[in-house]
Amino acid sequence: MKFRLKMASLCFCFYLFAWVPGVQAEEAGPRLVTVTPVLQLLGETLVMETGIELEYLPPSRLPLNRIPAWLYRVDPGDLPQADGLLTLESLVTELAIYPALRRKNIRIVPVDAAQELAPGGAQVSLHPERGGQDYFWLDLNNMIVMLNIMSRDLSRLWPDAAAQLEDNRRTASAAIQRAAMQVDEHLFTQQISSLSLSDARLTPLALMTALPLEEAPGGDLLIAPSPVEGQATWVVEPLNRPTQLSLQAWLDGLVAGLVRHQ
Repeated sequence: MKFRLKMASLCFCFYLFAWVPGVQAEEAGPRLVTVTPVLQLLGETLVMETGIELEYLPPSRLPLNRIPAWLYRVDPGDLPQADGLLTLESLVTELAIYPALRRKNIRIVPVDAAQELAPGGAQVSLHPERGGQDYFWLDLNNMIVMLNIMSRDLSRLWPDAAAQLEDNRRTASAAIQRAAMQVDEHLFTQQISSLSLSDARLTPLALMTALPLEEAPGGDLLIAPSPVEGQATWVVEPLNRPTQLSLQAWLDGLVAGLVRHQ
């Protein structure tokens, strides 16, 4: 009998301890989600050392063009509850997931990196007349715009993290600008005067260089996601799948793919 009373007392004390403020398990930090590979890369760069968690929702094996089909099939009840969403829904409507996530949390805040949700807000530059809408983040100027939009909105959502978000944004923007300068320098020193594409979705990268764009196999240099035998090729990872690389490593690869064409 004494043993049972002792055990009951211990259980009761444990129950009280678990609910005393300050001794509960530490609550999870703010939670962001995204379904877009490029926003996974940029988002992870921005939230480093902020306590903000970022989760990429689709299966990592899926390329970008198969994510809409996954979104169509996914059960909203299986989606996590999140505080914020990094999205491109204003521009890439087939990647819309905000309505489904809002069913789990009415207070979730969408952060649209392509079009700032504010009067006169910043937006990425597109060239639909030249086929430059797909993979628009390959124009590194657009990548900086996207970082700026995300940093501003996330700082308003979580002011305590604003200083670290700004530090991360500055570091990332400087890295992107350096990569763009390296690309320009290499094209100039190697006397590349025209480009061609293996895939029209890579157009934004070509337009960023301001060089004439010719039909393949013309041009001094072909931009492609993999080497093309018999042609000088600038090999580019277009971020159509989530990557384990850091932003700096991806930028280094972008420049290295250009250098290796020789």
